[in-house]
Amino acid sequence: MAYDTNSTHPVGIATVRSSGNVPAEDASEYWERVLDITDVSEVLSRSLPNTYLIRLFDNLGNATWFAYDREQTASHNGTTILSDNNGRKFVLVGLGGVGFSIDANGTAAGRSAYDGEEANFVYFASDTRQVSTKQSSTSGDWSPWVDFQGPQGNTGAQGPLGDTGPIGPQGLPGPTSEELADREAWLSEVRMRDLIAGGAGDQKLRPSRYITALPGVDLSGVDVTALGTRYSVSPDGTLRATQAGTLRDAYDPLTGDYLGKLIEAEARANLIDWSEAFEAWSALHLGDVGDNYAKAPNGAFTAARLLINAGSGEHRVLRNVTTVAGTTYTFSVHVRALTGRYVTLGLSSSMFGSFHAASFDLQNGTSTQNNGTSGIEALSGGWYRIWLTGIATVSTTGAAFIYLNDGLDFTLSFTSNGTDDILVWGAQVEAGSYPTSYIPTHGAAATRPAESVSEDILGYIGGPEGTPGTNLIPHPEAFDHADWGKTNVAVTANSAEAPLGAGMAADRLTDNATSGTHEVLDVVTFGDGETVVASCFVREETLSHAQIVLLGSGNFIQACVDLSDGNIVASGQTGSGGAGELFSVGALPFPGGWYRLFMIGTLGPGITAATLRLRCHNGSTSNYVGSGQSIYAWGAKVEEDDALTPYNDKDVGHWFSPDQGTIYAEVGTPYGTEDGAIRFLSLSDGSTDEMFSITKAVDAGADVFFDVRSNNANAARFSGSGVSANSDVIRMALAVSANDFAQCINGGAVSTDTVGAMPVGIQRLLFGVNGNGGNPQAVYLRRFVYFPKRLPNAVLQALTRG
Repeated sequence: MAYDTNSTHPVGIATVRSSGNVPAEDASEYWERVLDITDVSEVLSRSLPNTYLIRLFDNLGNATWFAYDREQTASHNGTTILSDNNGRKFVLVGLGGVGFSIDANGTAAGRSAYDGEEANFVYFASDTRQVSTKQSSTSGDWSPWVDFQGPQGNTGAQGPLGDTGPIGPQGLPGPTSEELADREAWLSEVRMRDLIAGGAGDQKLRPSRYITALPGVDLSGVDVTALGTRYSVSPDGTLRATQAGTLRDAYDPLTGDYLGKLIEAEARANLIDWSEAFEAWSALHLGDVGDNYAKAPNGAFTAARLLINAGSGEHRVLRNVTTVAGTTYTFSVHVRALTGRYVTLGLSSSMFGSFHAASFDLQNGTSTQNNGTSGIEALSGGWYRIWLTGIATVSTTGAAFIYLNDGLDFTLSFTSNGTDDILVWGAQVEAGSYPTSYIPTHGAAATRPAESVSEDILGYIGGPEGTPGTNLIPHPEAFDHADWGKTNVAVTANSAEAPLGAGMAADRLTDNATSGTHEVLDVVTFGDGETVVASCFVREETLSHAQIVLLGSGNFIQACVDLSDGNIVASGQTGSGGAGELFSVGALPFPGGWYRLFMIGTLGPGITAATLRLRCHNGSTSNYVGSGQSIYAWGAKVEEDDALTPYNDKDVGHWFSPDQGTIYAEVGTPYGTEDGAIRFLSLSDGSTDEMFSITKAVDAGADVFFDVRSNNANAARFSGSGVSANSDVIRMALAVSANDFAQCINGGAVSTDTVGAMPVGIQRLLFGVNGNGGNPQAVYLRRFVYFPKRLPNAVLQALTRG
């Protein structure tokens, strides 16, 4: 057989040709000449995916197929077995034809059933993924097995850029650079939003309030008081200072996991006057006390070194503090082992009635104490924060001690080796049964003020409650009325439950297939240059955005809201004379997924009439090609005022439902030992008489309690045990309705209570305190979601599963 090889262009399924006619007996020379390349994969990568097949053509166009022999066991014979110039072998797998096909397949053992077939019969063993070919008509004359699928070849060159596909639907906003500091926090947020969007089955859950903590992002819509510089753990495990006015992001010091916003609702003072300058402390039997010796947990070069001397006795530093009898105090310090291993904290008996001490092993991270209680927390870089707690029995001045020790004991006087040393930084003595975040001092005691995070459920953005103002819109709840013009939109009256108890009165606005704006519009008149407030209740159906525009004589003000979360995504003003001015904009959440979108501004002097336009919006623009999607609308209003007023006398709250609801929270506890119960959050009338609250006890089970109080009595109470006492995230949901209460923690079993009245007069949401603002504690806040309906028990489990 001669091979008709007219070109040197390897194409398609590794078709190889060369100039000249090469007789079959010289196939090996032909092969070596054509495949004179360093890496056979240059040709093999053009084969079928993961299949190393090469074909040679004779002068009639018939193909001879060879497969790469991975085992390299067959001997080269120049006909059925070929070698390339690098010694790699290829075995004949088929002849005669321009294509390659499998004649039969089965297990390798099943090949014998075809022993009588003619030459070139191909058999594929599906269990070993190998092929074998009859070499002649002689029974059983099969070629050796050859792997049909070899290892993956090198990646080929990138092909040309394809045509641009159609634009897909807009997804969730991506994480900012700050949010990317903790991907898990972002993924948790995406998961929760997906769960809410999906709901139970086909039912969409519609929260009326959504507060979430993400790194570098302020909490939305809450009142925050955060004074002074405060410390928290950063993603790399070091302590980071956060300036006044901003809540702190907190991270696990060892894993870097995001824990949430750290809220310390209790003010604390550090009574140690020199928290980092240990040269100012009184030293005994130390070879050296050297400030600014090494890098401290806050990244500054301010850690001090304590070096033991070679003498006998106690080896320590001390600093005096003043205590008040009956008060619990916690003494803490950051320490790191160098050549020394053991350190002991002490509080003098003159203050505490008996000597309180706790010893710590800085190699194993363990501790023991002889009086009081103690704790140790591992930080990054080999640092620990250690602490000792006791109750003062005398109002006096006494000492807080830091000892270098030679064991995990309280034999503090010993003969030392003269070489052990440790690093110390950030000493703190504070009134309380656990250590709070570090408070630096520089010559005098210092106080970290309480952080307050709360939200007034009643009231209005831009002004107080009051009598509804005059509405300049004549038919504010009937968008199908002739007064309302329609552009590229169809109005279906009374299509959904309206807010404020108005019944089935909300209208559906559906866009059509026209390219342009899709809106309803009405003309209003007002005083020359007056400040006006334009608002409308809007709700998502299949479109997730809505826009209001007030346009007059070329000047306008506008605002667009994302109806999935109430965020204002666009707003502004302009005009031919530049006179349009927008003073305020917002979206107040209401039960049932409704938002009252509003804007306050002026169109400028000389303008006394304008058109209020309520537009469908696709999330990118209000000028688009419609596709039969819609929003719900109700209660449009334009008034001459400088503040938003209630729509009617039932418009008394932002998002809270007095009849039923579901409270969801993700929280954690910052410290391992708490004083009484941790108050995660409360919704109350300003007292503890009418209140919903979620707290955590300090017993062995670290029980979480859900309390519903009505008329100064417990209407319902649940407890869930087995929750970590430290910073682990706790996911909890409390569903409430008169005589129908339920709770679920971390996706566990749902507990129910079918007897009890609902609290009345709920006015405020508070974090870290009781309903009256008392018993302040520390909490990691991850998320708070409120649904204005009592969700089914199965949904409570889905929400809290994590």
